[in-house]
Amino acid sequence: MCKASTGQNSDKFHLLGENGGDIIMQVPVGVLVHKADGSVVDLNQENELCVVAHGGSGGNHTSNFLGVKGEENLIGLELKLLADVGLVG
Repeated sequence: MCKASTGQNSDKFHLLGENGGDIIMQVPVGVLVHKADGSVVDLNQENELCVVAHGGSGGNHTSNFLGVKGEENLIGLELKLLADVGLVG
């Protein structure tokens, strides 16, 4: 379960609240990310990113100056293993 952070509420000194942070997980190269909507993302290169849960937006006039909750998603991580050595016998 991945849950991103909630956006900050507005106050009298800051009319617009700060946005909530996205979730960033470091995984090794060769990981498959299975998202709840059925899509699969293959992370097979260095420094490749996949956002699985966006942070909530900060408070503003459209949200009655209250921060919005971040997304919650259920994901699956699958590590693809590749053999470096083969034995013949």
